[in-house]
Amino acid sequence: MIENSIFDKFEFPKDLPLERRQPFLDGTWKRFCSILSGDASNDALAELRKLLFGQEFMRLMQSLSQPVRQELGANMCKAVSAKQVEQFCLPEMLLRHKRFNSDEWSNLGATVEDGRLHIGGYQVMADWQAPLIKAIVDKCLEECRTPKPRVLELGWGLGLAGRQLAAAASEYVVVEAHKTVADQAQEELDSIGTGQVIHSLWQDAVVSKNHFDIIFFDCFWTTQQVDASKALDCVIDHHFPLLSDEGIFSYMLDNHSSHVEKLLRGGFRDVVCFLVEGVEAPADWWNIDQGWLGFIGRK
Repeated sequence: MIENSIFDKFEFPKDLPLERRQPFLDGTWKRFCSILSGDASNDALAELRKLLFGQEFMRLMQSLSQPVRQELGANMCKAVSAKQVEQFCLPEMLLRHKRFNSDEWSNLGATVEDGRLHIGGYQVMADWQAPLIKAIVDKCLEECRTPKPRVLELGWGLGLAGRQLAAAASEYVVVEAHKTVADQAQEELDSIGTGQVIHSLWQDAVVSKNHFDIIFFDCFWTTQQVDASKALDCVIDHHFPLLSDEGIFSYMLDNHSSHVEKLLRGGFRDVVCFLVEGVEAPADWWNIDQGWLGFIGRK
């Protein structure tokens, strides 16, 4: 049963088109209120993630300007209690619809608890991802045609990929948007005597062109700086010129095989798409129905 006090408290952003309002009330908002009317169980959290990361809500958010996106998300939070906001991790779920600059991102506190990196209270990376990331890095090193590659990584996080890549590289550079995380990464790399950290959004980082043999991309949170419908195209267009001849670009996602076409359109050849099996996301992570795919495109 939907709790009317939640349903009726929502206020539309004034700039949300009229034709989008009733479908939102009848669809996303009705389901949202129904889920939040119950307890914050793992099943409820998984159902809420499925809703907020689903195609219907994502299409709506992608069609709106950034200020309207942010107001819509904020109004959804205002309609429920502070306890429900915390129990259902609502800011985290709506974060992917907000865009940050580097200073704003760095002003969100970064902590590691129970093997999970939280930025501003939002889960960004977790140690359960280690076998997933290792499988993709292993594949990158196998596919790379340079024995000691020059590596550019986008996003240090917990260093799950960075440690392995730095150990295998003749040159290792990582771009990290959060100042605290960047400082911790540089301290760790200094202790092993290799690696450079650039504190920047990937969109703003200045690095050499036609230089890197491997580019490993894993900073999708700050990629919300880009219109989500065009995010991967922007990532590809930005990083393709940075690769050496026959250099490879790699990233991972939940199962979206259509990305092969985007890599090919971006100029890559010998595109490799592979399923990483045996890695299960916790119930309080976003819903993954069909496993994880690794993508590698060769310049």
